[in-house]
Amino acid sequence: MRSHLWTVEVSDPAETPAGETPVRRNALSPHALTETPHPSIRTIFDLLHFSALRWRDAPCLGTRDVIKMHSEELDEKAGGTNRTRTLWELGPYEYRTYREVVSEVSTLANGLSAIGLAPGDRAAIYAETSYVLNDEPLLTAVLTGN
Repeated sequence: MRSHLWTVEVSDPAETPAGETPVRRNALSPHALTETPHPSIRTIFDLLHFSALRWRDAPCLGTRDVIKMHSEELDEKAGGTNRTRTLWELGPYEYRTYREVVSEVSTLANGLSAIGLAPGDRAAIYAETSYVLNDEPLLTAVLTGN
């Protein structure tokens, strides 16, 4: 059986506080922390493309539809006011592959380019705060990370 060395100790065991374990680091970069997972990756857009080359048809982005929203009243004994809590009943995850996400991001990039947005321009993203309901803002954020 072949063993792999994934991490190495980088601290002096004598300097390790009692009850603590020594500091470890990835064996591929024992002398310094890495800034990116690969030298060719500088943006989240690069990361998406890099990952798509490796995991083309693997699940990349999962979303869940809201089946039903349930509301319940909460009694606030101390303040004397009632509040309503909303709970979401969610469906199963539906996944898009890396290939599909890259295609969607590329389509979005072409659309932004067609309306005159160029590299270096700034864009504001107004979106719902939940990725559960709508994942297009997430794709836009990936694109604008380029």
